[in-house]
Amino acid sequence: MSMSSGCGRPQSFVHYSKPGFEPGWGIDYPKGWELREMTGASGSFNVLFFQPGQEKGFTSNIGVTVKRYVAASAPEDPAVGLLTSKLRFKEARLLDKRKTKVGGANATEVLVSYKIQDKILRADAQWISVKERFVVFQKGSFLWIVRYQAREGDFSLFEKAFSHSLRTLTCPGCDK
Repeated sequence: MSMSSGCGRPQSFVHYSKPGFEPGWGIDYPKGWELREMTGASGSFNVLFFQPGQEKGFTSNIGVTVKRYVAASAPEDPAVGLLTSKLRFKEARLLDKRKTKVGGANATEVLVSYKIQDKILRADAQWISVKERFVVFQKGSFLWIVRYQAREGDFSLFEKAFSHSLRTLTCPGCDK
């Protein structure tokens, strides 16, 4: 599968799925990107797709986090807590927030910008401006967070790729 990336080159994709975690879920990500999987102690799962070259500092990335959702201890809109945490970053700004759908699930989509250090725990780290778009929705007993982060000046390069990834996301029950 391919489409045009923000810089005019065709963007190809690879389909990812995690056998044994939550059968029936998957997502496309840009071909040539690396991936890192992490499983949390509470049964959460996170996969991060990122441009090669992470050793040089922050790179564009698309991530999916899936965690058990306990409605009694969660706010009515799960995006609120995530948004609140993002707005604590240096020079954070809310750029857009709206309701949307992912498959058949009601979701909240948020666009924020903030500053972070480009290298974690390094003396030569520099403050960089980052834009992040994330979509949060609850389906069944899981909370899903799908996000895209990039340097502010590079955000448009993979924004279409993120939209494609979001459209290809399959999760159990999301089409109902």
